[in-house]
Amino acid sequence: MRAEGRSAARGPVPSWIVRSTAFEVELRAGSTLLAVHTPTLKEADPEQFRQATLLGDLDPSLTAVDYLSNSLDAALGNSVDPWAFDRSMLAALRRDLKDLFGEGITMFAIPLVAPGAGEVHVSPGDLSRLSRLERQIPPEQAVRVAGKLDTIRHSDVTFALFVGDSTDALRGVSDRQQVARLQGLWGKRVVVTGIAHFTPEGGIQLLEAESIEPASATDLAIWGARPQSFERIQEGTGSLPVAHESTAHLRVAQGPRSGVNAIFGQWPGDESDEEVERAVEALS
Repeated sequence: MRAEGRSAARGPVPSWIVRSTAFEVELRAGSTLLAVHTPTLKEADPEQFRQATLLGDLDPSLTAVDYLSNSLDAALGNSVDPWAFDRSMLAALRRDLKDLFGEGITMFAIPLVAPGAGEVHVSPGDLSRLSRLERQIPPEQAVRVAGKLDTIRHSDVTFALFVGDSTDALRGVSDRQQVARLQGLWGKRVVVTGIAHFTPEGGIQLLEAESIEPASATDLAIWGARPQSFERIQEGTGSLPVAHESTAHLRVAQGPRSGVNAIFGQWPGDESDEEVERAVEALS
């Protein structure tokens, strides 16, 4: 989630994730505290984290457990962090916490990273909060958007796309098969087709690119605006593109003798039933 802006992806789990999420737990007699020993991200994979990340200002000196506590804190509404979670992560957290509390645990706390930030406390009652937040996030949807391809990071094929006059770039991620194409298109106008992941407020959190091609003037005219989720449009909090609005006058209400009703049950020809039966027998 922190490195690429998504908590789940197709394909095998990258080796750096396996190394960075390895940990040991120390049990101390007479104590309710668990001492967790885990490497920092940079210790787990120096090559992967030698440069600053494009997404979410990832700090390689922190551990996966540090970021877990921050994500829980944001998901429970104690802090604001647009890169803390997505739908898949909330579903996984809710599932695992349900299993944990099913073992009889009534509350646990994890220290937060920032000095003096204290701890994030999690109890069974928080499961409903996570569930509501998960439902609030619009589902992923296929989109197409055109803009200027800017920052590209080779290590995980993340990129930034500036759409229209906005100075706030869309964050995107591609696959390694498109590295050469991305490098050749850097600084140029492109049209990206892929899957949009949304925030609880309905903004695009991440654009998961399936194809990236040079954009024509027509592409920029049609797709040169930030996509919005269908749910937000239906709720009246978004607006349809002009191309969609211009087709509203083409919709005609159907009656008992119009539209599909006018042809339903009708044979599309003037052959008699006997002629049709003879033709079917000949084909058989």
